[in-house]
Amino acid sequence: NRQQAKLADSTYAKIKQLLGLFSPKLGKRPVSTIQPPELLQELRVIDSRGAHETAKRCRQIAGRVFQYAISTGKG
Repeated sequence: NRQQAKLADSTYAKIKQLLGLFSPKLGKRPVSTIQPPELLQELRVIDSRGAHETAKRCRQIAGRVFQYAISTGKG
């Protein structure tokens, strides 16, 4: 992974952990098949547990993933 080389090990591990929160429903699907309402629903599940900061960070990371997919033609 290109990002792993740029990040501290602990930062990369945290990003993988946060992305793992999406895994049960969205993790194995191609980015192009994920609709915004689906992502929003998953973020609401995280937020409903009281994990507001975690939901915010997941949203930020998901945004970066989608931006990358779009800019590289994979989205």
